[in-house]
Amino acid sequence: MTIPYYATLIFLPLAFAAIIPFIKPSADGGRNLHVFGIGASALLFLYSMIAWNAPALPPAETWRWLPGLGIHFAVGADGLSMTMVTLTTLLVALACVASVSSIHKRLKLYYAMLFTLTSAILGVFLARDLFCFFLFYELELIPMYLLIAIWGGPRKDYAATKFVLYTLFGSIFLVAAILGLYVHGRAIGLNPENLFLFESVKASIPFLASGAQLLVFAGFFIAFAVKLPVVPLHTWLPDAHVEAPTPVSMLLAGVLLKMGAYGMLRFCWEFLPGAAHQFSPWIALLAVINIVYAAGVAMVQKDLKKLVAYSSVSHMGFVLLGLAAMNAAGFNGAVFVMFAHGLVSAALFMCVGTLYVRTHTRAIADYGGLGKQVPALFYYFMFMSLASLGLPLLVNFASETLVFYGAFLSRAFTVAWATASGPNLVWTMQIATALAAIGVILGAAYMLWMLQRVFFGPLKERWTGLTDATLSETFVLGALSAFVLLYGLFPQWLTRHFEPDVTAMAERFAFMPTHRQIIGAQAPDAPVTMADAAVSSSTVSASQLPSVAHSPLPQETNAP
Repeated sequence: MTIPYYATLIFLPLAFAAIIPFIKPSADGGRNLHVFGIGASALLFLYSMIAWNAPALPPAETWRWLPGLGIHFAVGADGLSMTMVTLTTLLVALACVASVSSIHKRLKLYYAMLFTLTSAILGVFLARDLFCFFLFYELELIPMYLLIAIWGGPRKDYAATKFVLYTLFGSIFLVAAILGLYVHGRAIGLNPENLFLFESVKASIPFLASGAQLLVFAGFFIAFAVKLPVVPLHTWLPDAHVEAPTPVSMLLAGVLLKMGAYGMLRFCWEFLPGAAHQFSPWIALLAVINIVYAAGVAMVQKDLKKLVAYSSVSHMGFVLLGLAAMNAAGFNGAVFVMFAHGLVSAALFMCVGTLYVRTHTRAIADYGGLGKQVPALFYYFMFMSLASLGLPLLVNFASETLVFYGAFLSRAFTVAWATASGPNLVWTMQIATALAAIGVILGAAYMLWMLQRVFFGPLKERWTGLTDATLSETFVLGALSAFVLLYGLFPQWLTRHFEPDVTAMAERFAFMPTHRQIIGAQAPDAPVTMADAAVSSSTVSASQLPSVAHSPLPQETNAP
């Protein structure tokens, strides 16, 4: 009997979490628990690499769960999913190493929650059933809440509660969108045993009315916009980052934000391309606001960790910009940014955490001249700051350049505000791209200014006793630096894993007409192609309904 690869990948962290209570803490502060956490997470990372580097991914695995409701435990992966899975397992392993120097209390509960969180995140990326996806998406809330509320800073309860409330707000829209698709599937006669499977849902979308497609898209988008996060639904993130311990901040920025971006690409763009096409002008506007506004807020931050947190919000705006471009370069650039941001943001939060452990302050004004006192930490902080601002030959430059390339070549939409004499204001992807470039300039400004205030100038006497990075801290920052440099020099080594699948998603938009809309008075003979043609173009006649009314079940695997 073949081993169910994806199910094992999801439940292996839960097995680790179940073992932890039986480990007797050592007399030296629980060193054996740290060793177990590092070893288990390293094993999980190596196991995820098997499929990521295999010539072909293992087949999807499907078990009947609640057939009366059309629910299966269905898991599988494509290149996009496995890229996010590998990023997750890598950062979890490095977070376990980072825990050695930053987590010292209640280690059994800490590692149990960390591995439970890992299982939930992997389930999100591997689920192939809407109910399973929602289950794993919500399961992530419990361990993350505890990780912030127990091991966080002075305002940890406030930050953890705010995180949960914002995510639950988004979950309302997620439930509404899923139930809408479920009711629609039953209404058109879809096989009742397959109603939640991704393949069945995609097959039913063409029979969904244009207005309903827009509503379902909006539900999914709002739910994932909270997690991305998209301004103005972002305010939970800086508080959560500031109060979370360093390893949790690494996972929060490096992985959890990618759940929102992954959900958008998987459900909003792959399932509902027509609705995505119609909403594209406003999504591009949100992307520009995310990039520029968050970069401007980062510029004025006095707290070092809040500066890095708002930097994360700004950089995730490039993911949104790539998705709004709706072409292969934009989509591939968006996924590339997701991976690159995971590496760089995790490293930056690690750098902030190492400083905080030594100084017990995050106020930028309290620092100064640390470059000579902690040279190794200064090197890593400077290297990651330069990567964040997009220095050529580093990973952010490669990823964001691909986004800009795709966005600038995009002809996704043209919106004109017109008067009787003709259009006087036009909104296109080219204009959005030019405005988004302001965020790159601001990013360079706040990162370089931060480095100058923290590491340059005269050393304050209170910091003369600071020690440099420890072995565990050097290992984490060195490993992340190696990946940042490797994928910056050889981006094709990363993009080859997800490019075929992501490009296939983009091809669905290749034949859609440019979204053209003129708002206001217009000349009588002005040619206008209304945007709703994009949605109706994906709608087929009801006479074709029997072709999907009983869509076949994907390859089914006997329960192990």
